[in-house]
Amino acid sequence: MQVKTAWRRLLYFKSLTDELPSNIIPRNMQIRYISSNFIQGTNEDDLCNFLALSRLEMSYNNLDELTLNINTFSCVPTITTLALSGNSFHIVPEALRYAVQLPSINTLDLTYNAITYLSEGDFSNLTTLSYLTLDYNSIVMIEDDTFHGNIDFIYLSNNNFNFLHSNPFRNLSQLITLRLSSNQIDEIPDTAFDNCINLDNLYLDNNAIGRILQTTFEHCPLSGTLALHNNELAYIEDGSFAHITSISLIYLHSNQLVDIPLGGDFNSLTMQRLYLQDNRITAVKSNTFKNISGLYQL
Repeated sequence: MQVKTAWRRLLYFKSLTDELPSNIIPRNMQIRYISSNFIQGTNEDDLCNFLALSRLEMSYNNLDELTLNINTFSCVPTITTLALSGNSFHIVPEALRYAVQLPSINTLDLTYNAITYLSEGDFSNLTTLSYLTLDYNSIVMIEDDTFHGNIDFIYLSNNNFNFLHSNPFRNLSQLITLRLSSNQIDEIPDTAFDNCINLDNLYLDNNAIGRILQTTFEHCPLSGTLALHNNELAYIEDGSFAHITSISLIYLHSNQLVDIPLGGDFNSLTMQRLYLQDNRITAVKSNTFKNISGLYQL
C-alpha cells in the first residue's frame, strides 16, 4: 500500500518536475493506480522504467487529447487494461489509435469524458481490443469503420448517439454485446447490424425508436438479451424475430405497441422472460406463443 501511495504522489510531481525517482518503485510492478490525482499531461518516457506493466489506472485526472503525449504508452507494450475515465477528452487521443502503441490492449475504459464523435480509424487498428467502454460521454456520431472486427464488447450508453452514418457496427463479426441504451436513436438503418453474426446481447432501451423491420436484426442470433423498452415502438414487422430460436430476455415494455408480431416470431422459441406491459395491446391472437418453451415470466 505504501508503494501504491508513493507512485500516486510521485507521478503527480513528475508532471511538475524534471525527474522521477523511479528507484523507489519496483520496475517489475504490473499494476499502477494513479487515478484521482491532478495529472495534466504526460511525457513519452514517463512509463519507460516499468516494462512489466499490464494494468494502468489513470482515471479522474486532468488529461485531454492535447496533453496525453502520443507516445505515452510506447514503452510499455505489455499493457492489457487501460482506464482513462473521468478525464477531459473531446476526441479519441492519438495515443490510443495505433496498435504500435498498444499492441496488447484488451480493455479500454473512456467513460465520463466529453467525447463528441468517433471517427473512422479511432479503434480499427487495435486488433487485440476486446472490451471498449464509452458510456457517459456526449457522442453524437460514429463513422463507419471506427472499430476493428475482432472487438467483443462495446458499451455506448448515455450518450447522444444517432445513426448519422448507417454502418458503424456493420461487419463486427465477433461482437457479442452492444449497449446503446439512453441515446437519441429514432431509426435503425436496415444494414446497421449486418454480419453481426455473434451478437447475443443488444441494448437499445431508452431511445426514440418507432419501428422494427424484418431486416433490422436478421443477421444477429440474439440468444441473450434484446432490450427495446422505453422507446416509441408502434410497429414491429411480422417476422422480425422469427430467426431467433433461443433467447433469455426480451424487453418490449413501455412502448406504443398495439399488436404483437406474428409470422413465427414467438413460435417454437425457447425464452425465459418477455416483458410487454405498458403498451396499447388489447388482444393477443391465437397461436402467437405456439410451442414456446422455458417461459416463466410474461
